[in-house]
Amino acid sequence: MYFKANLLALFLLVFLTNCNTKKESDLGDTILIPAPTEIRPKLLDEYYSDVEAIPLETSPECQIGTINKLVVKKDSIYIQDNLQNTLFVFNIKGEYLYKIDNIGRGRVNIKY
Repeated sequence: MYFKANLLALFLLVFLTNCNTKKESDLGDTILIPAPTEIRPKLLDEYYSDVEAIPLETSPECQIGTINKLVVKKDSIYIQDNLQNTLFVFNIKGEYLYKIDNIGRGRVNIKY
């Protein structure tokens, strides 16, 4: 057992000492690109040409705790809130339509 441990230690020592990193002069045709000196946040209009903010209706029955997922499909906005286990549905104007908060396995329930 002692011999196997020494053999393993010797093998690891030889293996780790032979692993060396390349020096900058050994990089050959590699092109080094310097990091930018000034980092600034990008504005939303740099990614999208048309941005529209839709304020959502706020009332006691549609208070959102956290937005875990937001999906816009056709004329509806779906917001998943895992904090309340609720799916909120708004129309495209931001008006509250309804929510699904019955957890279960039936047709009218949602499964988280």
